[in-house]
Order: sequence, then structure tokens, then C-alpha cells
Amino acid sequence: MSKSLVEFKRFLAKSAPTLSEHEKKLANLMLGGSTKSRRSGRPEAGEGKSWRN
Repeated sequence: MSKSLVEFKRFLAKSAPTLSEHEKKLANLMLGGSTKSRRSGRPEAGEGKSWRN
């Protein structure tokens, strides 16, 4: 994991209580995650599929 990513995650951990829902969603997108797929455990449309298929 790159140093900047580690620092960003540390910053989010410290500031999480004060972030708005919009800021939390944006941070999640920046980290490459999706709250929907994590909650349901199912991949979202297009995840896990090759673009060549």
C-alpha cells in the first residue's frame, strides 16, 4: 500500500466522526469501495466481469 493511501486512511479514521454523509461517500469512492456491495455481499453490475466477455 502506498504511503499516501495509508496517510489518507489514517486521516479518515481520525476525522470520521466529523465528516458529513457526502464526505464519507466521496471518501469511499476514492478508496474504490462501494457501500452497496459491502452491505449485501453481492457484486454490483459489472464487478468481477471482464470487459472482453
